[in-house]
Amino acid sequence: MRIAIFSDNFYPEISGISDSIISLANELAKRGHKINFYVPYYTKNNFITAKLDPKEIKLHDNIEIFRLVSMSYPMAPTKQGRFVFPVLSSFWHIKKFNPDIIYTQDFFSAGLEALMLSRILKVPLIGTNHTPITEFLKYAPIRAEWINQFALSYVSWYYNKCLWVSAPSQLILDEMKKNGLKKNSQVVSNPINLFGFKPVFADTKKQLKKKFGFSNKVIFYAGRLAQEKNIDVIIRAVALVKEKFTDITFVVTGHGSAKEELEKLTKELGLEKNVIFFGYVEMDVFSELYSAADIFTVMSTAETQCISMLQAMAAGIPVIGANAWGLPEYINERNGYIIEPGDTNALAQRIIELFEDDKKRFELGQGGIENAKNFSVEIVANHWENLFQKELRKKFSKLKLSFVIPAYNEEDYLGDCLRSIFQELEKEKINAEVIVVNNASTDRTREVAKSFPHAIIVDEPKKGLVVARCAGYLASSGDLVANLDADTRLCDGWLNKVFAEFSANSKLVALSGPFIYYDLSKTARFFVYLWYVVGHFFHLINQYIFKNGSVLQGGNFIVRRTAMEKIGGFNPQFEFYGEDADIAKRIRAVGQVKFTLKLPIYSSGRRLSEKGLFATGWLYAINYFWVVLFKKSFSSAHEDIRK
Repeated sequence: MRIAIFSDNFYPEISGISDSIISLANELAKRGHKINFYVPYYTKNNFITAKLDPKEIKLHDNIEIFRLVSMSYPMAPTKQGRFVFPVLSSFWHIKKFNPDIIYTQDFFSAGLEALMLSRILKVPLIGTNHTPITEFLKYAPIRAEWINQFALSYVSWYYNKCLWVSAPSQLILDEMKKNGLKKNSQVVSNPINLFGFKPVFADTKKQLKKKFGFSNKVIFYAGRLAQEKNIDVIIRAVALVKEKFTDITFVVTGHGSAKEELEKLTKELGLEKNVIFFGYVEMDVFSELYSAADIFTVMSTAETQCISMLQAMAAGIPVIGANAWGLPEYINERNGYIIEPGDTNALAQRIIELFEDDKKRFELGQGGIENAKNFSVEIVANHWENLFQKELRKKFSKLKLSFVIPAYNEEDYLGDCLRSIFQELEKEKINAEVIVVNNASTDRTREVAKSFPHAIIVDEPKKGLVVARCAGYLASSGDLVANLDADTRLCDGWLNKVFAEFSANSKLVALSGPFIYYDLSKTARFFVYLWYVVGHFFHLINQYIFKNGSVLQGGNFIVRRTAMEKIGGFNPQFEFYGEDADIAKRIRAVGQVKFTLKLPIYSSGRRLSEKGLFATGWLYAINYFWVVLFKKSFSSAHEDIRK
């Protein structure tokens, strides 16, 4: 699959959304999927704020990052926020990428660009809502009930434009449904990168505390320093705990707009030696801080999940969280405590209880380890991979595809051809049939075809390419008929491209693309590519100016059955040369014909090697023009190259 991911938050901005989608993309890329990120452009200062080198992040080879036109958003709590201008700055890039799915993480800014591109390119849009919008509006300069209601209605309107919707917590989905969400939806966890987050022995924990200069009892918070995170509640609770345990340290990582106020509060409460602000830390140090901690706390009232909390669970640390939004869906009696938002006394009491009861702290830590396993990158990526493929199959389920493969003495090539087809069919789960026409073969062609249990074999004793194609067509039952050659092999994404084109355009009656000759030299392949570029130019000229025919590549063209029925099928007057040009000329009269360089298929260049690159190209070209002008081929016969 080819997946385009749009997000308003990305590296170098410190964000749970950014971390989770990068983890998901890396895992999907490892599985062979192509991922393109469409995310804001960040300035050098944004990198410096996060203490990072101002250079692009290096991800898997199957991942590409496109930076959208954006500007600084001063009110962002991370001081790195960017506002994306949804002006379709990614149009040409994403058009070339040709995604199967557009996956949006936001309903505004980059999300609007994703929505517009989904409509223009006719690509399914799947959305995830990470944001309890009303919680953030509490901190807006202007506050009014009508603003809240408008925002809620807008969010539901946006996600109703998606094919399918997810959120990390049920509560946020319920809010969206209450305000008009109609689309199918489901709770899906963000993927959690658990690498490096694991429990450690008591001796190791002591060594890490000594390394960082911590006291014996350590409370930990990781995340953005913003108003809605309510870190001040934790600091006030630490002041109460200190009355009982003087050897206490509260470790805070991350940065944000609330840092100065929190440092001021720390000083007012006389906790300068007890509260340590680490700011941004590298991942290896980050995991060590978890291992050094005893309790993780999060009092945020705007969390739909909280990735840092789940990483704490993976490290075997009990958690204490606020009874707000998604936190109660992940915290239970087996891994931690839930307290009411803003209840400083209750938080302090729970911290004291855990420090007084080593056994309870250990038991809750073990429960957290088991809970965190459910949200690993591998498990969540499995879910998304299946979900994406399921939605694509729904889109394609109304169409059946028939492969028709004429084969005369092709025992050396047919196996690779069929193997590539069945591998793609297994991966994409598309409704299809594969028909091999054994065309008077005298070698083991039939035996090779028979070795594939799901292949349908049609015996045609009369030798001839068009005769064989016709026999296969008559035996087929698909809405679409893909005409391949026995020495071809499908390229990755060929099936999805075919179904996407025909599903999106009911007027499309024929689709074709070029050959990539896998057994020719790079130089020869370059000249072949130029030949196809010229051919594509003539296709467009003929389509829109002369309106007298089109271009189809024999061995790589798909036709709609209803259109073939209207034109009377294949013309038996053609033996070899010009059969594709004849179909293209006649079928254009009943619908649209598309030849695209983005639908290549691998093929053997044995004919070009045998007869010469330019001589063969000239022969194909003159036959094409002869058919367009005179409705018959220039060459009535051809020389068989099979030994």
